[in-house]
Amino acid sequence: MYVPTDTNNDYIFFEILDQNNDGLIDAGDVSNTGNNSSGIPISGPLTGQNLTLATANSAATVATQYYQTTGQAGSTSSGGYNLNFDLREGNKLPVAVTLLSGPNVINPVDIGNYCPGCGSVQFQYHVPLNVDTPAVGDTYSLEVTYSDASSDTETLTAAVTGWNGTSYVVAPNDLATNLSPNDQTSLQNKL
Repeated sequence: MYVPTDTNNDYIFFEILDQNNDGLIDAGDVSNTGNNSSGIPISGPLTGQNLTLATANSAATVATQYYQTTGQAGSTSSGGYNLNFDLREGNKLPVAVTLLSGPNVINPVDIGNYCPGCGSVQFQYHVPLNVDTPAVGDTYSLEVTYSDASSDTETLTAAVTGWNGTSYVVAPNDLATNLSPNDQTSLQNKL
């Protein structure tokens, strides 16, 4: 496909296999509509674009987050880590998710679907670690129950990966520094 008047030539392919032949994207259909696929640049006619349909029933990820807060004039500082779990539907519709195991978390924990208006089913769980530090390769097991009458459950794993292709997670020395204005008097004169 080529649209010569479009200034943004990045397009996303969507694939949908309507398994129940109802004309809707719903539970049981095979698609990639909920995984935020990256676009491909199109600058002219394309051929040979083969798409591969997903085979996973659902996809689980765990993201790490480092935060640091500093008091007025640098008087106090504190920081820590968070884990953010996310499970999204694939070829089946998840109806229950339980975090079964993993380092630095209390388990088992039932994870709620508190993002029902996001356009697809998403189970999310946020865990503050405070002083504990996640490590690359930390693995967490999730049990997923699906809506089909087979009472099918499976255990998925989500692992911590390195930041920006490295083998470590973001730490205090990766944060921006010197974010305070240098000239306090000119700032006060503007107030």
